[in-house]
Amino acid sequence: MNYKHPFTDVPEWANLIVGYMYEKGYTKGISDDMFGSEQLTNARDYTTFMLRTLGYDSDDFNWEKSIDFAVEKELITLEEAQSLQGQIFKRNEMVFMSYNTLKTNLNGQTSSLADELYKNGSLDTDEAFNQGLVNRFETVINNVDSSQDILQIYTPVLVIYAEKEEIGTGSKTSFDLESKEDYVNGYKGGISFKYNFPNWKDLNIKYEISFYNKGQFVKKINYVYQKFQIEHDRGTEFITPVDSFDEVSIVAYPMDSEEIINDINGIFEVITSKDTKILKETILEYGNAHATASDTYNVNVNNQDELNTLVWKMMFSGKTEYANGEVYRPYGHKYIVEGNFSLQFSDEGSSISKERVIELPINDMKENINLIIIFDKGFKLVKVFMVK
Repeated sequence: MNYKHPFTDVPEWANLIVGYMYEKGYTKGISDDMFGSEQLTNARDYTTFMLRTLGYDSDDFNWEKSIDFAVEKELITLEEAQSLQGQIFKRNEMVFMSYNTLKTNLNGQTSSLADELYKNGSLDTDEAFNQGLVNRFETVINNVDSSQDILQIYTPVLVIYAEKEEIGTGSKTSFDLESKEDYVNGYKGGISFKYNFPNWKDLNIKYEISFYNKGQFVKKINYVYQKFQIEHDRGTEFITPVDSFDEVSIVAYPMDSEEIINDINGIFEVITSKDTKILKETILEYGNAHATASDTYNVNVNNQDELNTLVWKMMFSGKTEYANGEVYRPYGHKYIVEGNFSLQFSDEGSSISKERVIELPINDMKENINLIIIFDKGFKLVKVFMVK
């Protein structure tokens, strides 16, 4: 491609490079017709190039304050900014500035420059993952045949293997749920990644798996891998009630504490085994109760962030968002309540008797955590109780 620029002081060998930078808006020169080819590049010049690469322009910052603006946007640290104040801009400084730019989010986006370069094929897959440059993984798998008993999908980055089996949807409404679960054929298996994600170590990784059929959205499932460990955790569970679908979209990215808190705020409440009244009233108001448990292995439940993440994982992992708004939960004991009943707590787990007595589990923080999840009639989550 023949890129153009208005500068008269650019040597012939650099015309295409400078032309590309000019057409992309990365450089504007030192005047209308001068690029400044004979001048030494300083830190403010190069920082300006990098900021423009990230989508910022003169409306966002000015050249003289480019380093300060780079600190504000977390392109560099304050200490790194101080080291750039020297008269000479050194090669090692150019390298770390370029590398930092790759890992920095684009203007107004949650994805980094490296993420975008990876998505459009400009970054080598091996290098992108092994160097820890990619903070958000996205892929779309087309031409999927959902009529097969075994689903096998191979891509350069991940492999999906799942088999069809009966999966409960919990769509029937009755008091005696132990004999009223509704089942459909679905896929259950796993997603295995071919690469480690060294920059994801010890973070909470969220997976969003969306299904489409003939271009129309069918459903989306959310999962969280808590405290990702690259030595062991290289995959996640894959489970879905089957509808016809021919396309699968997978997104994975580190989930921050704020996103988790926003999801559970106003929904999650800690109660004691003496608070049967509020629990019973809530169940009667909405009609659907669901008891689910998770062990606390590798989780410090006394750390609020870790406890929030574990609660989020139990509340939202395995949820399916259908086009018509229904939700699906694959785990736990579900009690759909109509009419009068009584509640009591035990350390024996969940049960329901013919005398219309529901036994619900109490949390043992040393080994597991139990949640009582309340749905409305449309199976939308409305409240979650942790019983201590």
